[in-house]
Amino acid sequence: MIQSDVSNLPWYDDDNDEAVVTPSVPYDPLTLRKAFEKSVVKRLMADVPFGVLLSGGLDLSLVAAVAVRHLAGTEAARRGGTKLHSFCVGLEGSPDLKAAREVAEYLGTLHHEFHFTV
Repeated sequence: MIQSDVSNLPWYDDDNDEAVVTPSVPYDPLTLRKAFEKSVVKRLMADVPFGVLLSGGLDLSLVAAVAVRHLAGTEAARRGGTKLHSFCVGLEGSPDLKAAREVAEYLGTLHHEFHFTV
């Protein structure tokens, strides 16, 4: 017979009394913005078509805005290249679909919606 030393321990302890560590470097919004934009642009370097997922939330809206701005400055865009495609998946009539549609319209993406039912 094989004996096992398996134990049932929690992965997370929400009663952690350790002090919250505050960053020693002051917050700089410009540094954060540059790092965010660099991160998005880095992922746009591809030799295949790509698009962005929109949920209508701030996070993905910012990613799409940075992508649109970057792509507008590329050689392909100056030659009349393709627009960025955006996608949203949701229940028909949901506020997320509406918000994503508004963001896509504002940014000028080619927007695609996919509806599902439960």
